[in-house]
Amino acid sequence: MDAHTDWRMSVAEAPRLLDEAVSVLLREIEDTALAIYQTHGLPVRKGHYVWSPDAAEWAFVAEALTPENRWALALDKPANAGWRFATLDQLGSGSASPEVASAAALLSGVRSLTASMRGNDAASARTDIEAAIRLGAEWCALQQSVVRPARDQLRLVAPAKAKRRKPQGREADDPGR
Repeated sequence: MDAHTDWRMSVAEAPRLLDEAVSVLLREIEDTALAIYQTHGLPVRKGHYVWSPDAAEWAFVAEALTPENRWALALDKPANAGWRFATLDQLGSGSASPEVASAAALLSGVRSLTASMRGNDAASARTDIEAAIRLGAEWCALQQSVVRPARDQLRLVAPAKAKRRKPQGREADDPGR
């Protein structure tokens, strides 16, 4: 095998390697968001949830529902009677806690990018890049709010004034220098 063939194999393998790297990063982001959900008592299982008028918490309905099944459920349990429906990423979106609302936004971004990666719509590449950048920024901000570094304790101080040194040796003997 020559260098030319090795290069072609690397280029052919690049999309798979990129998909793996992106998938790992998306899982890390999702894990961060789910940890916050769990800390605040929200469910962490992917899927659809229902809140009944007399419930104290969200109840899991199914991992996946077809639009027809969602519609039938909404007709059977109307919102005006106090019923609420949501997917995992929607559960915390209206939370009073900024941390939970940020976690919900992260989960929504992960879901969107994961779905986009499964399709081949080249027209959505610009939207995907924008969503990825926003997702990364929100993730960093959320991590910083959860784990506060001790940076606040660091201060910049002015350097001490330099002292003039006394001349030594020949410099002391020759005042003209």
